[in-house]
Amino acid sequence: MFGGSLSSRRREAAKGAWRLPLATLLSLGLSTAPALAKTTVIQFWFPTWNPAVQAWLRDEAIPQFQKENPGLQVEPTYLTWNDYEQKLMVGFAGGVFPDVLVIPSEAPRRYAKLGMVLPLDRYVQAWGQQRDYVPPAWETASIDGHQYGIPWSVQGPTLVFRRSAMAEVGLPAAIPETWAAFKEAAVRLTRYDGNKLVRLGYSMPGDQPLMNWIQAAGAELFTPDMQRVAIASPEAEQALAFLVDVNQAMRRPGAEQGPLDFTQGTVVMAEREPTYLGGLQSTSPEVLPDIGVGVTPRGARHVVRVYVPNLAIGRRSQDPDAAWKWIAFLQRPENLARYNATFGRLSPRRSQLAGDFIRTIPQFREFLDLYTRYGVPNVWPPVGFPELRKPVQALLPKLWAQQISPRAFLEEVARAWQALLAEQR
Repeated sequence: MFGGSLSSRRREAAKGAWRLPLATLLSLGLSTAPALAKTTVIQFWFPTWNPAVQAWLRDEAIPQFQKENPGLQVEPTYLTWNDYEQKLMVGFAGGVFPDVLVIPSEAPRRYAKLGMVLPLDRYVQAWGQQRDYVPPAWETASIDGHQYGIPWSVQGPTLVFRRSAMAEVGLPAAIPETWAAFKEAAVRLTRYDGNKLVRLGYSMPGDQPLMNWIQAAGAELFTPDMQRVAIASPEAEQALAFLVDVNQAMRRPGAEQGPLDFTQGTVVMAEREPTYLGGLQSTSPEVLPDIGVGVTPRGARHVVRVYVPNLAIGRRSQDPDAAWKWIAFLQRPENLARYNATFGRLSPRRSQLAGDFIRTIPQFREFLDLYTRYGVPNVWPPVGFPELRKPVQALLPKLWAQQISPRAFLEEVARAWQALLAEQR
């Protein structure tokens, strides 16, 4: 009925259309310019000072993601940890909020309560890779049966020691298993030159490693519902009394003391994170073979609190599906390994135990093994973490100097924490 093939008729029709006057084309709703593809911008807020991470994102990760996902564009905003949370809070209140953000290790419960982040349950269920993650790392952002974040790295302070010093005094190259054996080792490893302390067997823990000792004694920091403070318990008091006793046993009244440092070998046992070893690899690699890793001696149990920044989708995201694609891209094993290698941190994926980065520093495998076997999430109530730390930090020097008793220390911390909880209700 009609002459010519269908394809030739279409070509002729197209030619005829382009011969129409411009006004006619516009009146028909046609354009002489090609249609522009829609671009979705993913705003990514990230607290980092590390230029190597920024370079990796700028030069490799973001270009590769955008190549694989035409129409998606990632715009990173780099902030410092000092102003990160303030800008998040101000932005959330003012309606300027990222599609993808990093939840600090201690903050998932607070961000979820404030409605700042979306639950990721439907994405996680379809993704199906959660079993590859160190369990306590994954649990950090699991709240009331919902998953609010995906672990981006895992770290946490645990005990390290100098092997050569242990051998020098005839001790096994390991952290002692019991409290009594730990105290004995700390005293034997301590050395004086006349009346001057020149080597300390164990350096007293700071406020965060202290929580390992308290929980290893069988105590908890808060009730399971995070509504009440539970730290002022007999078990916690026992742990603090033990540490005070160790500190006093290592020291002579009136003795002089010079600078003491684990890297220099003038401290034998101390708490450190994987990032410390990552730093040594570039500054003092000769020290690495002499360092062993162990867990806090058993009271009621072994405990290592793990610190896990999580990637999350902001509540105000206009395209959560696009935001999830960026998170899933960053969670690829090769990307997790590359990101964490720049910090000297550990990937939270257990399948990466055999990775190149793990092989460069063998102790990393020991850290990840301890996190898997004894790790507990670094969970805190929905209260500002710096405020929770302040009373502990202020009272610790008094505790070690025996200017305050373990019981009084715990009661003062409990009062301060309970007041902070009350303010949030």
